[in-house]
Amino acid sequence: MKMRITNILYLIRTYFGRGKKVTNPMGPPELIAIARANAAARIKEIDIQIFGPSGKSLKEAKELMAECASRGANPKEITGNLAGTLEPFEWPEFDKWVKIFREAGEWPALWEDIAEYYNAIDHESAEGLLYWLKKDGLLRLAEIKGLTLKKTLKKETMLAEIAAVVSKNDKPTVLQLIWPDGDKSLHRAKSALLAHTVSMGCDMKELHEKYVNPNDRIEIDPAPDCCSWCEKKSGKKYRVATIKQENLPPFHPGCRCGILPV
Repeated sequence: MKMRITNILYLIRTYFGRGKKVTNPMGPPELIAIARANAAARIKEIDIQIFGPSGKSLKEAKELMAECASRGANPKEITGNLAGTLEPFEWPEFDKWVKIFREAGEWPALWEDIAEYYNAIDHESAEGLLYWLKKDGLLRLAEIKGLTLKKTLKKETMLAEIAAVVSKNDKPTVLQLIWPDGDKSLHRAKSALLAHTVSMGCDMKELHEKYVNPNDRIEIDPAPDCCSWCEKKSGKKYRVATIKQENLPPFHPGCRCGILPV
């Protein structure tokens, strides 16, 4: 039975072990320290130009992630460090996939915040977006439109009053009220995707280069809720010795597909 690989050590023991059980004299603290150091080293060494931002931001992102990995930071902390330290960065691969997903109207897992942002821009009317606003946002919009509304009014009443005067030309204003720091929100979402993608890229590259026999074959194992682009690669088989990097996950920012031995 095929099992989804989520743990590199489990994969090595189960599929690529050679029958001998090795007793490691080191205790948990030493093993954890080594694992963290190895993770940091992999991040520094990996070439992620395809999946990472360009220029100076790439180097800074790798250094930040390596530092976080060396002390065992969790994904949320890593994302916070990237978003808080990096300047808004160019990421050509991200921009390419945003265009693809927007045109298709399909967004994969881990893109939820970005999907919400662009779906609001692409598909919601100004009136529809009113329901996204909290009461303070509605009051601010009412002020902009020259309406005087009491703070004690129910939200439903506010919505009805404002909907009567709002027009399609007000959509940029409403969007600005929903995401007053829109660029920062997008920056954080990009940072989360970057952290995940680099981590996945490191794991897949390490697995491919160090733990799989060159004569073996591997099969692409899609995430259960994979996007239609990854679905097309599902089940494809490659010989380890000749597989190209573009045929290894991650296939796009945020990809969660893996590989299985055949």
